[in-house]
Amino acid sequence: ARRDQNTAAAWAYKLIEAAGKDNVNSVAVLAELAASDPPTSCAFVAEFTRRLQGQGTLLAQPLQLIEEFLSGKGTGIDQQIKEDAQEQATDQVSISNSIASLRMLASVNWQEFVEDLSLVEQTLRQDPPGVYPRMDFPTRDRYRHKVEKLAEKYGLTELDTARAALRLAKNKAESRAESRTEVRTGEGTIPNNGAGSGTELHVGYFLMGKGQAELQGALADASGRKAYHDVLAVLRKRALPGYLGAVLLFTAVLSFPFFAGGLWRDEPFLLRAAIAATGFWAAWQIALKLVNWLVMILLRPHILPAMDFSRGIPDDARTLVVIPTLAGSPEDVAALCGKLEVHYLANRDANLQFGILSDFKDADSELDPGDTLILDAARRGIEELNQNYPGTEADIFFLCHRPRRWNEGDQQWIGFERKRGKLCEFNTLVMGAEPDRFLLIAGNTLEKGRHRVRYVITLDTDTQLPMDAGRKLVATMAHPLN
Repeated sequence: ARRDQNTAAAWAYKLIEAAGKDNVNSVAVLAELAASDPPTSCAFVAEFTRRLQGQGTLLAQPLQLIEEFLSGKGTGIDQQIKEDAQEQATDQVSISNSIASLRMLASVNWQEFVEDLSLVEQTLRQDPPGVYPRMDFPTRDRYRHKVEKLAEKYGLTELDTARAALRLAKNKAESRAESRTEVRTGEGTIPNNGAGSGTELHVGYFLMGKGQAELQGALADASGRKAYHDVLAVLRKRALPGYLGAVLLFTAVLSFPFFAGGLWRDEPFLLRAAIAATGFWAAWQIALKLVNWLVMILLRPHILPAMDFSRGIPDDARTLVVIPTLAGSPEDVAALCGKLEVHYLANRDANLQFGILSDFKDADSELDPGDTLILDAARRGIEELNQNYPGTEADIFFLCHRPRRWNEGDQQWIGFERKRGKLCEFNTLVMGAEPDRFLLIAGNTLEKGRHRVRYVITLDTDTQLPMDAGRKLVATMAHPLN
């Protein structure tokens, strides 16, 4: 319609311009218009008429020409103008309805919509340990896609495939309940929770975990087909033997001419050995590059499943974020406290606390004159952070600082085993050991409920913890398959 309107406007402009000069030019343009076989759409006629009406008697002739042309088709200018108005009104309503529909589509939560209607989703939500409903949407979606893939492989419905996985999980749960007996000893009774891991009770153990072969065997029995084994999944389970085996195979094929060609059999032994070694080394390097290239093509990244902690980390997954470091001056401590504040502001959560695990720098004596200044600055920095960002139950920020200990190997006073030692001693502290391995503990984070800490995230001093990265790491680690 817009194209026809532009055409009408162009012809009208030519006719008006010609009429302003003389009749000859006007007749010539009119003949050109008739020869061009102009469109007769409602948009063209309405625009052409609107521009020429009231422009004088000379311009009435083009309108008469259009009227005669339209009369041969059983219509007229007035009818075309009326139809053009109706088309514009109809288009306006249609576009308005389309935009309203798009807004409605954008406002619908399609994740909830699909999951509410999915029978596969409702089946998997009966997961015996109740893990499935608490997973995040991308993980649930991958489970459903795995059900879809298995159903296609074995010619079964997706619902039957999901029920088969659920049946295996429930069987594991029932056998676990039956085997939960009491073993009598001389000192009383000891509960026996049965063999195996609780992971096996999760439906994802059979869809995505080590129980896939068991599920595929059950599907093969139900469909009467041969059990399908994913070669890439087998290679993932035996990654190192598969990788080295492929490299050796390609090396043997590529280096075969150097050993079996017989071209050098009359040469001295040392020369033949050198040629063979060179050929083997060259074949090995080519095989490495070839296998690495194939691995990148064939194996896709394995995305770890995760729980849905979008509303916050639960109490049973309380996590501490720690930065093991050396505190060499009060300025170093101030910079570390600033990093803690940045990490916290990007990862605010009631069950996420942030701390520094620090040592003095190595020295020839147990104490240095500046040690007191460093400890005072550390205590002050942690106290200021906790005042600025008060926690509900315990302090959000803390510091654990260790004294120097004599090291026979280095013949110096250092922090015991440096970074590794800090983490090991901190973990034992969190698990209930006495804090005698630390010279200073600032903040009451560990005093209140340290037994409830489940995870420790370790950051280097130059490592960033992006927005919500702490929560995502915990959500991934908390999944039973991980």
